[in-house]
Amino acid sequence: MYFFGTPHRGFNNEALLEIYGNKYPGPIIRDLGAGSTVLSELSESWIQASKNIKVVTCFELCVTPTARLAADEPTSKPKRDGDPVMMVTRDSACFYTENETRIPINHNHSMIAKLNNEPGSEYHAIARTLKRHVQEDLDKRDRGKFTWRLCFWQS
Repeated sequence: MYFFGTPHRGFNNEALLEIYGNKYPGPIIRDLGAGSTVLSELSESWIQASKNIKVVTCFELCVTPTARLAADEPTSKPKRDGDPVMMVTRDSACFYTENETRIPINHNHSMIAKLNNEPGSEYHAIARTLKRHVQEDLDKRDRGKFTWRLCFWQS
């Protein structure tokens, strides 16, 4: 399972809360903030449920411009040209479990999953990790030690 900048322990949601407040999607944005009981419960459940799953967490290394409404167009669509912040910290993006591979991505939150395949890009680290995981599972299958499991995750 691959996660790209997923805020398991919350993300910097202040700018978005200023825009949306209690109107949709404000309540969802609030639940994705640091210290959210929703995220805490999900994260704890996930760690238990994923013990036999290979997990790859990709975390951003660069700040992202925050969303803001233009002062002269308060009803317009938010633009990402506000103060730059770290949207999802490494500690929020990573689980720090034994079955996890962590890959730093030298992009911001908006670009973390939009990688190019130029030599030396993080795309190649992700592809190598995927190839290694597939090969390990094929080797287990060939040794007769591979079993498929269907997992349902419920909070």
